[in-house]
Amino acid sequence: MTAKLFYHKTFVFGLVFICTLAIFGCNKIHTFENVAPTLPAETHQGKDTFGFNLNGQLWLPKSKGPDAGSALTSYLQSNSFTLAANRLSQHIIFHIPNVTATGNYDLTANVNVAIFVNDTSRYKCTQGTMDITFFDGQKGIISGVFSMKAVSSAGSEVTIDQGRFDTTF
Repeated sequence: MTAKLFYHKTFVFGLVFICTLAIFGCNKIHTFENVAPTLPAETHQGKDTFGFNLNGQLWLPKSKGPDAGSALTSYLQSNSFTLAANRLSQHIIFHIPNVTATGNYDLTANVNVAIFVNDTSRYKCTQGTMDITFFDGQKGIISGVFSMKAVSSAGSEVTIDQGRFDTTF
């Protein structure tokens, strides 16, 4: 009889414990009520952040799936800095040679590349700058801001402003 009473008390205690967790644990559930995405903060810590406004609309990188690879890629090889970001069928690519410190770079200079691709249209930069605001070659961190206007071969124009990145290479 004592073993039966022990199992009964254990069962009741377990049931009360589970009910208590269910009742009080529900108050701890976090809800994400329509939190609108925003541009990432301008940081200098290698947080792998990137974003800009495209014709006044927020643009953030996004991969096509968990196996699609990173939506943001950056590297520095032989002092040439390349930064690329993807959002499904849209891509933006920057390539600037001779980056060894902070500075302002004209994206229309012959040696620099700044291209935005939207589906099958390719937009080449006609006006724009990238300001590298932080560069740490030892830690492999590069951060900056950018803006540009770009035109497709068909003559349509896009405006990219308030661009920022904080990434590692």
